[in-house]
Amino acid sequence: MTTYNPSFILDHTLNQFYSEQDDVLTFIQFCQGLNLLRKRTSHNDWVQFIKDMYLNHPLRDFIIQEPFTQHALYKSKYNGDSVLMDFIYAVDGLVQAPFTGYETARGKSLFYSLMSLSSCTGIRNARNMIERKIDYVLCHKKNSHFLSIPSGNLREFPNTKSDSQLFLSSLHALDSDEEALFRINKELGHSGIKTHHFTFLNFTKILKIIQPFDFIWSNGLLNNVKDTTAEELIQNLFDYLKPGGEFILTGFHPTHLLCGYLEVCCDWWPLYRDERQLLRLVEQLPKEKIDNVKTYKDPTGTIVFLEIVKA
Repeated sequence: MTTYNPSFILDHTLNQFYSEQDDVLTFIQFCQGLNLLRKRTSHNDWVQFIKDMYLNHPLRDFIIQEPFTQHALYKSKYNGDSVLMDFIYAVDGLVQAPFTGYETARGKSLFYSLMSLSSCTGIRNARNMIERKIDYVLCHKKNSHFLSIPSGNLREFPNTKSDSQLFLSSLHALDSDEEALFRINKELGHSGIKTHHFTFLNFTKILKIIQPFDFIWSNGLLNNVKDTTAEELIQNLFDYLKPGGEFILTGFHPTHLLCGYLEVCCDWWPLYRDERQLLRLVEQLPKEKIDNVKTYKDPTGTIVFLEIVKA
């Protein structure tokens, strides 16, 4: 299906789902059609398509039985990010999927098909790549100090090798989601991890009471903040990085498969940046204090990384 006719996209997708032949292929074609439509229309026309056509089409009622989509639509995409991520991470067996118990059999089938798409794979790749970075620092630096912002449920940390965790001196988890911080304390409090409720107002105050860090990671914060705020956050976090320390930020790449789907079906409007846009966020950092800076994507092209090493 390579068309950007709005009615055809919706009608064809619903018919394909009803046929139950290949839900993964149907999702892929639906997402490709939405992305093409999104690319070829103005923002106002795109919003109008969602309000006038999608929300009044029977496809909307069909898709909303899929648990990830339903949760995203009715919960905050910002304070609720940790639960959304657990839906995605559950496919690899990292955690249990946060099902409510009221899902339909068809809804669960749609869930597993949606979670197999490249964008969801990319999000899992990003978690795994950060986990490997954490484990490398733990293995090579004694008394290492870590910071995660936003931490979510801190899923990047638990699967690191237990022997390497002996070198962990401190890990501070900052998030605006108090439920996520409660889960961290409940599941990982024995590891000596300290949690902090994070807002942009108390951000610098929190940093002043904790020591500089060997490794800072920010997995997804860039999806929710504009450039001016992102630049300020990066500057503050860079200041609290030790010499030789590493700082990794991630965000959605503007060409990933679920761009249109998130906006249309989930009412989730993250900010997208490519490699050049990420590099512009660090232009204000003092160049003499930077040992290395680079950008790269996960293998699916969904997540773009910004990696900074302090001189």
